[in-house]
Amino acid sequence: VPFRIPKGTYATSRKFTLTDDFSIIADRGARIKYIGDPVIDTLIDIDFTGGAPGGFAHGGDLRNLVIDGNGKATDGITLRGVVSGVFKAIRTTNVTRAGMRLAWAQLCLFESYECSNNIEVFTTTPVNGILVDTASSSANTFINPTIEHVSGQGLLGLSLINSLVLNGTIEGN
Repeated sequence: VPFRIPKGTYATSRKFTLTDDFSIIADRGARIKYIGDPVIDTLIDIDFTGGAPGGFAHGGDLRNLVIDGNGKATDGITLRGVVSGVFKAIRTTNVTRAGMRLAWAQLCLFESYECSNNIEVFTTTPVNGILVDTASSSANTFINPTIEHVSGQGLLGLSLINSLVLNGTIEGN
């Protein structure tokens, strides 16, 4: 049974860490907003590397959520060791480095991901919409992403292998 998040803004002073298969379905208009004082590395950290054999696990379903770093989160959402995750209608905003960071993701579906000053005015502009900067991420599918007006690259894939982008807009500066 999916965990449901009703429409509204939910303030947090801590990052969220998910370490095993999950299903979170938010109502449209649900927002997680960081309000803490220290800068954090990521607001939602999906890290399946700890408990699974081989350092990865299958699953993860996150839908219809706005992730707002409020200028104090380096990344909006980070994936580590995630295989076959589904991420639909996720928007990241007001982070300093990347809306979404893939530190190791494989066979994941990202549909209608948004990181755009045209959709929601940034108070803090991210450098990258999507950053793949550490271990190889492969065989991921991005459908209809909207990444616009970031200060660096829309999609910076330093180690992105055999992945597919269908439709959408990915622009950098």
